[in-house]
Amino acid sequence: SLADAKVNFTKLRKDIEKKSREIQQLKLMVNVKKDSLHKAWLKSTVKLYESMDPQIAAKLIEKISDNEAKEIIYTMKNQKAAEILSYLKRDNRNID
Repeated sequence: SLADAKVNFTKLRKDIEKKSREIQQLKLMVNVKKDSLHKAWLKSTVKLYESMDPQIAAKLIEKISDNEAKEIIYTMKNQKAAEILSYLKRDNRNID
């Protein structure tokens, strides 16, 4: 009957809205986890590059993407970043 169909439709609509909210919460949790993992990766990567000889670090940084290189350089201690930047080839890298 039409009344039963309306009840079922209303129930299904509420179920879909509930599932949609659950999906949004899960997406948020995934984004928080990804951000946390990225921060941990960045911290350990920066620490690794800072412990290297600046000339070697520069050669390695030249081989990664510009975005990763910028993020790593900007996160480093200023003195170490300056040392590494001094060895980067101008033709290959544009760090702004």
